[in-house]
Amino acid sequence: MDFHTFKIGFDPRDKDQVFDYWNEIFANQKWAEGKFTALFEEKWAKWNGIQAVATSSWSGGAIACMEYFKLKGRKVLCPTNTFMATPLSVVKAGAEVIFADCNRADLCLSYDAVTDAAVS
Repeated sequence: MDFHTFKIGFDPRDKDQVFDYWNEIFANQKWAEGKFTALFEEKWAKWNGIQAVATSSWSGGAIACMEYFKLKGRKVLCPTNTFMATPLSVVKAGAEVIFADCNRADLCLSYDAVTDAAVS
């Protein structure tokens, strides 16, 4: 496969409908948390048979997961070699960050760090 020519195609028959949607978004100035976000969540939930929530970023998804699993007030293990969004999403969800070291060879959480955190 030639990745330099790869394209995601659209059916030309959908063009007018897609432009109508964009015109509605521009007219009501609601890109997020509006009709189309709710419609996406509704259709995704129906398709997958489970509740859905649309997020704009990884950290938004992480916060939604932590809220769903009711981690507020609990401790959450976080790797030391990560982006700031990781521990900040834990803090935003109302949980306590516990940093754990990672293995030098594979950059995954160290087994010893995880077990040490579990007993402390």
